[in-house]
Amino acid sequence: MAHFAQAKKLRWVDLAGTRITDAGLATFDGCKTLSLLFLADTAINDATVDQLQQFTKLERLDLRNTKVSAEGVARLRAALPRCCIEY
Repeated sequence: MAHFAQAKKLRWVDLAGTRITDAGLATFDGCKTLSLLFLADTAINDATVDQLQQFTKLERLDLRNTKVSAEGVARLRAALPRCCIEY
């Protein structure tokens, strides 16, 4: 995962069905250009919500079958109003 930390211009990342964790997602903190992020079927939870809010260019975020709560999704929708969030 460390090699992603240097990929500053990623546009989309598909981590659906992987073992990505809240801590592992921190690898992408420098990727401010992300527009599509697929995290369905992972163990991420509400601890990730604050981290996801930094991706202000997100157009689509897939959080189906994760441990993110409805409250967490509501916070994301408020912070990322232009992002289509699948939950």
